Amino acid sequence: MKRRITKQCSGLAIKSGGVVSVWSRAADCDRSANQCEAPVNSHRVAAWSNVVPVASTPVKRLPVKLLAASLLAFVVLTSLRVGPLVVMADEFPEDTNKIETLTPEQALSLFRNDRQNQKARWEEHYVVRLATPEGRLLLEKRTRDVDGVDVPCLNGLKHLTPETARVLALYKGHLMMNGLAALDAATAKALAAFKGDGLSLDGLAAIDAAVARALAETTWCAHLPKVKAIDADTAEVLAQVQCDVLFLDSLTALDADTAKSLTKFKGDAMYLRSLTMPDPNTVGALVGFEGMLSLSNEAQESFFQKTPLTSETALAWAAISNGQLPSITALDAPDSVAIAQALAGRKGPLALPHLKKLSPKTLSALIKKEDVEIPLVETLELIPEPDGSPTDDFVIPEWLESREQARKSTKPN
Repeated sequence: MKRRITKQCSGLAIKSGGVVSVWSRAADCDRSANQCEAPVNSHRVAAWSNVVPVASTPVKRLPVKLLAASLLAFVVLTSLRVGPLVVMADEFPEDTNKIETLTPEQALSLFRNDRQNQKARWEEHYVVRLATPEGRLLLEKRTRDVDGVDVPCLNGLKHLTPETARVLALYKGHLMMNGLAALDAATAKALAAFKGDGLSLDGLAAIDAAVARALAETTWCAHLPKVKAIDADTAEVLAQVQCDVLFLDSLTALDADTAKSLTKFKGDAMYLRSLTMPDPNTVGALVGFEGMLSLSNEAQESFFQKTPLTSETALAWAAISNGQLPSITALDAPDSVAIAQALAGRKGPLALPHLKKLSPKTLSALIKKEDVEIPLVETLELIPEPDGSPTDDFVIPEWLESREQARKSTKPN
C-alpha cells in the first residue's frame, strides 16, 4: 500500500489529489499549516473517518468551488480558536503612556517582553550618560531578573480592573498610572500587594477611606494633587501612609476634625497650598503637626490679619508659618510672657528674626526653647514688664552666651 502525504492543520486535512477530510484536533491543535507536512503514520490513518485502503478505493476529486469553500471554512474556524489572546510587546506603542486600556494578559505580556528594552534604557541612562558606580549598581539591581525591571510608564490608562491590577501588583519597579482619575475599592485592594519601588496615582480626583486603606499597604506616596476634598476618616488613613510628604495641594476646604486627623502624619512635610482662608479652629488643629506645613502666602496673611497674636493663638501663628515669624518686632502686650511661653512650647523650628524689644521675663520665657532663633541679646531693647509687675535684670544663661559668642565669631565683618 502506498502512503499518501497529508496536511493536517487545526482540524482540517488536505490530502494529495484534492481530497478534503476532517481530522480530530486533539493531536494537532497547535500546529500551523507550514509545520504540518509529514507522512501519515499508520496509527493516524486509522483515525480517519470511513478510510479505506488507497489501493482498493479510487480517490474522488472535489469540485473547485467546494474546495474553495472548505478552505474558507478552515480559515474561519482557525480564527475562532478558543483561548486567551496573547499580545506581543511589539504590538504596544513605543511610548507606553499612549496605552489607554490593558487586559491582564496584555499586562503580563508587557511585563515579560519589555525586559530587554528596559535593560537597554537603563544601560544608556545610568552607564553611558552618567558613567557612575552608583549607576552601574542601580542597573544591576534593575536587571537582575524579570521581577527587578521597571514597568513602562502607564500614564495613559483611563480605567483599571481588579484583574489587571493583580498582574501589575507583581512589578518591582516604579509603577506610574497618573492618568487614572478614579479607583474603586476592589481595584485598590488588588493593588495592595504591590511592594515595588513606588506607586504613582497623581490623577485621582477623589479618594475615600477604603481606597486609601488599601493603597497604604503599598509603597504609594500619597501624592494627590487633584483631590479637592476629604473627610476625617480618609484623613485618618492618609496620616498612616509611610512616606515623607503628604501632598494635598488642591484641598480648598478643611474642617477642624479633618485637620486634626491629618496632624497624625509622621512624615516631614504636608502641602495644603489651596487653603486660602483657613478658619482659626482649623489652623489650631494643625498645631499638632510636627513637620513642615506648607500653606500659601495668601492663607498666612489672611490668618494673621484676622487673628490677633495672643497666648491662645500663638501656636497657631507658629504652625501656619512653619515657625517663621518675621512680622513680630515686639512682644509688649500685657500677656507677652504667656505668649512667649506658648511659643517656646512649639515642637519644630521657631524664628523671630526681626524682634527688637521685649521685657526680661518675656525673654526668659522665650529662650526656654533653646533652639529659638532671635537677634543677639545685646541688640534687643529690654522694656519694663507690660503687665506692671516688677522688672528684674536679665541674666544671660551660659549656654546662650556661648552660642552668641560663636555667632559673633562667624559673623562677616
